[in-house]
Amino acid sequence: MRSALPVLALALLLGTACVGGSTTGYVDLAIDADPCTRARAASVAVRIYDHEGELVEELEEALVEGDLALPTGVQLVPRNGDTSRTWTVEAELRLEDGTPFEVGRARGGYPTADRAERRLTFTAACFDVACPDGQTCRAGACEDAATPEPEPPSASACAPLRYVDRAAGDDADNDCASPLRPCATITAAFAPLPAGAGATVLIRGGQTYPNEHDGNDLRAFFVRHVASAAERLTLRPWPGSGTPILDGSGNSDVVDITGRFVTLEGLELRGGSVHGVNLNGTDVSEIVIRGCDIHDNGGGVHPFATHAAVHVNNEAHDILIEGSRLHGTVPMNPGEVATGLYANKAIALTARGNEIYDNVGTGSHITVGNGVTFEGNHLHDNGETAVRVSATDGLSLAGNRIEAGGQRGVSWLGESLGSTITDNRICGAGDAGIWIASPVEGEVLHNTIVDGQGAGVLAQADALVELRWNIFAHNAGAGIEGTDSLIDAHNVYFDNASAVTGFTRDMPDTDVEGDPALLGRDTCELSLGEGSVARGAGPGMTDLGARAP
Repeated sequence: MRSALPVLALALLLGTACVGGSTTGYVDLAIDADPCTRARAASVAVRIYDHEGELVEELEEALVEGDLALPTGVQLVPRNGDTSRTWTVEAELRLEDGTPFEVGRARGGYPTADRAERRLTFTAACFDVACPDGQTCRAGACEDAATPEPEPPSASACAPLRYVDRAAGDDADNDCASPLRPCATITAAFAPLPAGAGATVLIRGGQTYPNEHDGNDLRAFFVRHVASAAERLTLRPWPGSGTPILDGSGNSDVVDITGRFVTLEGLELRGGSVHGVNLNGTDVSEIVIRGCDIHDNGGGVHPFATHAAVHVNNEAHDILIEGSRLHGTVPMNPGEVATGLYANKAIALTARGNEIYDNVGTGSHITVGNGVTFEGNHLHDNGETAVRVSATDGLSLAGNRIEAGGQRGVSWLGESLGSTITDNRICGAGDAGIWIASPVEGEVLHNTIVDGQGAGVLAQADALVELRWNIFAHNAGAGIEGTDSLIDAHNVYFDNASAVTGFTRDMPDTDVEGDPALLGRDTCELSLGEGSVARGAGPGMTDLGARAP
């Protein structure tokens, strides 16, 4: 390996203080990057730490073909030949202006004989992914830096970088292709791209970007570009610069996307008079909204009186919304829709890991859709209902934490078929944790519904719904109130006005009426305490409702 790779520098070759060392017992560390990442990097900095965690060597070199280029190598030799020592190497790739954009780490020990080989490989999936000390990024996720890399990763798709800096950029004279030549507006960075071409648009943070479509009162930022699966169009912050703020400036939408393969990541979107992000129509697909703060939108005129942080409409499909905050949506008039997520006729929509709160109407409003997955979200302090579902087939509502705050937790209506409400925690609901108002068909499994002002589940229609393995506790109404169309078994009832009302239980001998000993009721982080009757009470000794910590 040593003969095949250029060594970064002599200082690094002996960076671990090989005093009277040996010709064996050393480590060859190869530092490399996939083609995409190599094209983005202008320099590499390497830091070597010894067994005590002290920095023993640091060097930065420009990456210039013919002088120093990736792959390169570092040779690590134990001090005084002591192979019981350990080492840590941290390598950092930087943009043309010196901004770090990817940090990789490797750590380990020394072989007692011969030599060992290790790799540290940078990939496009780890662009601007920050991992804590002791970890490194692989395939977009943080892993233990002591774990040797498996086989070298395959080359990943690569879109060119384009740069936007409102304060220092220039749309007329700069080409957006270098951090030293940024554009001033976001639109200028991707508008010239041919159809199918992707780009990663880095937007300088710590600044507010106002309306870029003067004279167009429908949206502030209009993304009509159609990229490809191989090269997405991604709008995200310039590494290390903070969060860019895209301000709707009173226009209906902050960002209106009419294309495909578009990602919004790490942005703050505010001030749209109707929507934060608008995704409308069958031509809108393969959209990702990740890690964004979308807030304080709504309050303006809309022909259908719907206001939302994110609006997915008219068969827009294959949409992912994750890790974002959707909050502060307001209507123009009382009674209009004002929600964090409004999904109407959405197909293959996934919303997961979001915080949805302080919306005047519902937290999420899902209607007439197909194949919607709503999982792992935290909803609190919303208005009428946390989650409203209507005529949506194949819905999966799973693993959400719903602090209803006196309103309904879930409203389930319309002729929804084949839907499941599973493993949710619903706390403090008003007249119902789950309100079934139409002849829906589906399953309610492994949920925990507590501290409601009414029933845990209130079915006011002949719904063919299976309710199994749930916990209903501390509700002012019945655990379940409904009709004989409901199918129930293996539920826990405790401290409700009654276990059930309005129907006869199907398998009462499988139910448990005792204290589930719930922990975390004050935060709706529900789990089963010691001595809970729900522990091991299900088929095959499984736990019912909230999981054991």
